[in-house]
Amino acid sequence: MQVTYSNATDTKRARRVWIEGEHNNRAGFTAGTKYRMDISEAQKRITLTVDPAGDKTVSSCTRAGKSRPIIDLHNKTIEALYPSGARIRIQFERHLITITEHHEDTARKVREDQFQRNAKSGTLREASACTGGGVSTQAIHEGLGGGGSLKWVAEMELKYIDSAAQRCLAVDDSTTMLIAPVEEIESRFYADCDVLSFSMPCNKVSLAGKAKTGEHETDSTELFGIMRAIEASNPAVIISENVVSAKTSPVYALMRAELRRKGYKLFEQILDASHTDSFENRPRYWLVGISEGIAPESFEVSKVARSGRKLSELLDPPEIVADLWAENPGLKAKAKRDAEKAKKGGGSFFARTLLTGIETACGVIGKGYNKKRSGEPFIVAGKLERLFSAAEHARVKSIPANLIEGLPKSVAHEIMGQSVDYRQPLRIAQLLATIYNVQGVAA
Repeated sequence: MQVTYSNATDTKRARRVWIEGEHNNRAGFTAGTKYRMDISEAQKRITLTVDPAGDKTVSSCTRAGKSRPIIDLHNKTIEALYPSGARIRIQFERHLITITEHHEDTARKVREDQFQRNAKSGTLREASACTGGGVSTQAIHEGLGGGGSLKWVAEMELKYIDSAAQRCLAVDDSTTMLIAPVEEIESRFYADCDVLSFSMPCNKVSLAGKAKTGEHETDSTELFGIMRAIEASNPAVIISENVVSAKTSPVYALMRAELRRKGYKLFEQILDASHTDSFENRPRYWLVGISEGIAPESFEVSKVARSGRKLSELLDPPEIVADLWAENPGLKAKAKRDAEKAKKGGGSFFARTLLTGIETACGVIGKGYNKKRSGEPFIVAGKLERLFSAAEHARVKSIPANLIEGLPKSVAHEIMGQSVDYRQPLRIAQLLATIYNVQGVAA
């Protein structure tokens, strides 16, 4: 057997499928051989079978002094099956040639039809990879109306996926939980979906991650697992989030090139608090891929008016956080040493972020927040200072309380610190719901 990938081309008379070469000889379609042609419009398939009583004949031409067999399918029937320039697959077997639509074009039409049908009924099928504690997963589910189903989630950290299974409102008893690095998961477990979201680990593409690990961005083998998941589940919409520096990384350059090749139109945007009115200003790079046949001309989350809320409005009552206060002499001494070193020409340093309650924004709170890292936000009152409680951390990121309820504070801070401003994926999903008139979502 031999398989060749080609194209249907246009001539002045009609659309043409041209098959020339030694593969015709090997399949028994030598010059002068009679054959018949059978067409299945429903399957977009043409079957050529060697048949002495057939009404068609293999022709030939001479190239470099050697005769070459030619099959020239050149009529209006081809136009009904394949659009101009359509990719096709030609499979050669003994006395049989089968011509079908290219599998990637078939997949594109299938996902687009399924997405539009399920959007109309409000039953979009969702999936999530590199899920963490399910923050972005729940936001997308909410933004799409909550009427669909989460087919599967993939996450390598058991404590995070256990938390999502118990707390994320998108997860139900029908959701398949895949617990492993995405590059190790077998394709057969990735059920078809309409919307796939993922956030590959940022340590391979962030500036801080590179400085800490010394690894290059192309060490991110998660990309292979993600692309396999996309191939297997065939989503019409792909939503990916990462740190801002990911946009210019080799990992995302490769991903964008392959998604375009597979027939997705890509939309990129940096979202921050100006798009969400969340207290924490957490800029993130968002890549949204939408299958070409249903993609809009533009896809952009607009900015919103800022409320000007003060931090004091988001804090817990004093009695709840009374045991969090400390003087932290070690952090204060380190800040003083760092400042003196910088003043003497020792380079830059992360100045401490000390908040009193009158602020209307704060910087990024990371995964290791519970470790009391000097560069992240602390609340101060006189000589005392403290971290945000887990509940306060959730509020500054606009994360619903259900996603961290009952968790140890260290795990809660980890989940939120490596997650997103909840309203960023929420607004992306709401925009999708508006564009595609998802049933059950208010306009």
